[in-house]
Amino acid sequence: MLLLPSERNSYRFSFTPNLNKLFADRQANVQEPKVQELIKKEIQKVFANGTGMERIFFPEKSSQIPDRPVLTMVVMDSKYCMEDKGCPQLLETMIREYGTSARTFKSALIWTVADSSAPLKAEARKWLAWQEIENGDYDRLDDKTKKGIG
Repeated sequence: MLLLPSERNSYRFSFTPNLNKLFADRQANVQEPKVQELIKKEIQKVFANGTGMERIFFPEKSSQIPDRPVLTMVVMDSKYCMEDKGCPQLLETMIREYGTSARTFKSALIWTVADSSAPLKAEARKWLAWQEIENGDYDRLDDKTKKGIG
């Protein structure tokens, strides 16, 4: 592919892609499962276990959340966010039910739910694209671009 990068007030033809081109290409090729995996890993880091509170990560069913008199933070998967119409109803069900019976210790649950998953996905996609450039495309960059990166 022939590219037309600018240098000062002029243009030159080049076969070497610039950083913007590499980033756009890599970002477009990041697969959704990698994005979800990164989001889950980073969420678990942010809400790492500390003292005084149990953490339950990414439950799919109400039976995965214990019904005990212990303060418990429930961190929902990013695919469940408050902008989705079904999410409030799912949360309501998980609060009221423990499997097939009624939940006794509803007040012991603290919920962490994203308003929207779009910003998380966009930032994860960017980070993965930069990682791919760093791991595989850095050698393809010209010296001027490498110098500008740092």
